[in-house]
Amino acid sequence: MYLLDKAVWVALLRDRDEGVRSSLAAKPRASAALCSVVLYELMHGALESARPEENAAAIQNLASKHDVLPFDSRAAQQAAAVRASLERTGQCIGLHDVMIAATALSLGATLVTHNVREFSRVPGLNIEDWQTGERSA
Repeated sequence: MYLLDKAVWVALLRDRDEGVRSSLAAKPRASAALCSVVLYELMHGALESARPEENAAAIQNLASKHDVLPFDSRAAQQAAAVRASLERTGQCIGLHDVMIAATALSLGATLVTHNVREFSRVPGLNIEDWQTGERSA
């Protein structure tokens, strides 16, 4: 399973990245998901945009075609462990990114992001960057 972060979904919504589009097209539709935290980020961005209704509708259409995975109790426990670990090493990342990474970890999913520098701080997180083709674990 691939959990795509906000920037990847934005690239798809704007149809601006051939690498992202072709990577997604090469995967079974059911293997690409977004989590509730990413859906929140996308909807917030839409509501703050110049065309909130149009952008929100596009996001709802996107969400209807993919699984939206909840930030549940397993993810919450994983997020607490990730955040504590990163704080101990002085390698903190944003709270939403902690929650997104924890959701991926709790599901055994690969996180697809272009923000490899930040997410690579999370121990055990499998990451792919469909914009560059980079993979890490």
